[in-house]
Amino acid sequence: MKHKRRRKYKPLRAPDQIIVRSAQEISEEDKQRISVLFGDNLRIQEEIDETLIGGIRIQKKTELFDGSIRSQLDKLRHKLYNLKTYDRHK
Repeated sequence: MKHKRRRKYKPLRAPDQIIVRSAQEISEEDKQRISVLFGDNLRIQEEIDETLIGGIRIQKKTELFDGSIRSQLDKLRHKLYNLKTYDRHK
């Protein structure tokens, strides 16, 4: 009696969805860079957000990777505000 070998298949996995927000449309080169960082099995949803000024924000599930100029300016504004507040209490 011959036994049939069962092939082991990898179960198909749904692509990870990421949302890419940028001030303008991202290039194919940028999409390739994103694929290198986050994996090949991606579905990229692009959104244009003119308030970002420049840079991009990438959201994958609950993680947010923020490389926008707006967030950098907000961080700088926060640091400057804290410096002013600190100086007043001296």
